[in-house]
Amino acid sequence: MNCYRINPSHFARFSHPPGFTSKSRIVDNSQAVTDPQNQLRNQQPDIAEVQPKDIVKLVRTIFAPSETNNKCYEQQSMKKLHNYKNNKYENNNYEKVKNNREPRELGKKRILAIRLDTPDYWGLNTFDAPHLKVDIRPGSPEFVRISRLLNTTIGTHDNKFGTIYGKDPTKFIVTKITRIHNQNLWHAYCFKKNSIIQKSNNRLVDYESSEYLQISPLLTPLLDAAANEYYLFHGCDYQILKHLLYSGYDPRVSNLHGMLGGGFYLAENSSKCNQYIPCPGCGKNSIPSGSGCNCPDQEDLVFSIILYRAILGDVHIAKMYDRAKYCGGSMDPVRRPPTKENGCDLYDSVLGESIKHGGNKLRHREVILYESGQAYAEYVIQFKRWAVNARMSSSAKSVEDKCVQS
Repeated sequence: MNCYRINPSHFARFSHPPGFTSKSRIVDNSQAVTDPQNQLRNQQPDIAEVQPKDIVKLVRTIFAPSETNNKCYEQQSMKKLHNYKNNKYENNNYEKVKNNREPRELGKKRILAIRLDTPDYWGLNTFDAPHLKVDIRPGSPEFVRISRLLNTTIGTHDNKFGTIYGKDPTKFIVTKITRIHNQNLWHAYCFKKNSIIQKSNNRLVDYESSEYLQISPLLTPLLDAAANEYYLFHGCDYQILKHLLYSGYDPRVSNLHGMLGGGFYLAENSSKCNQYIPCPGCGKNSIPSGSGCNCPDQEDLVFSIILYRAILGDVHIAKMYDRAKYCGGSMDPVRRPPTKENGCDLYDSVLGESIKHGGNKLRHREVILYESGQAYAEYVIQFKRWAVNARMSSSAKSVEDKCVQS
């Protein structure tokens, strides 16, 4: 060992193979870890070793990164503030647009949710065209049903208007029935029906007027209790009838001389509506045009009447007639239904009650609507008037004979 200490290579030839050369190498992969502040001081030049003329340059060298960072930070802060303001403005606008859009979207969804289903008997090709007229086959169940409804609602009157040879008809001979498919009017009708149902929270059947109609029902069928939807008749001049079928009725131009104010009048009695249909020959023999028809062959004259689907909703029952209440004055005519007891809401329709059901004025009931879309003209019925022992009077017969001879 002493030999090794004196000469370490002494045993090299014994411990290594021939030709091996020893190489000493120091491998150091580590770095000294110092305090960050000391490391920063080591990186900065010593001010004492710097010449006075370089002091300003040295200071700028030391603080330039901080100033640059401050400027960048300030620019970034201003940019963030600007973006925040813009985003806040945009967010406010978005909220406003969103708040305005949501009711519209809900309204669209509600409109799309409204049922526009037509009756099953209308068929599959209901609206192949915006306006269709479908003739009902005579003898079919639909034809028989409508004909029976027309004849089972005939009442007695004063033998003045809508007569045949001066007598009230006791029967209507149906010659043709046409079903009307009007897409625009049907959609407006469905929208109005849904509106009335929603207004009552679908509880219209519990209203006092609905209970009244259950006790004293109309002569015509109840189609939907949720809206108090009924079949009702309407009679008018043929020129007006054509307009009603295509464009619907317009309460704004309604007759203000009705007993219950300006509105659209319908009736459960077909004979009551028959009184408003003038003679196609002389234009007389109706309430609007006056009496005095002397036309020959009156049993061959053909008249037209409309059968409506009507939404009555919450009905005001008018038993005690008050002209000032229902018609108003000449300077302020009434064109709307009465106000309810809460002083705010309006009724949906008015039922003028007959003497038979406790009224004090009308012989036959009549229904008044005040808003468009509340009734849909589903059928046009063509008929001839007939009465027992109805014949041309001798005076009228003599006038006819003189005209023929001349």
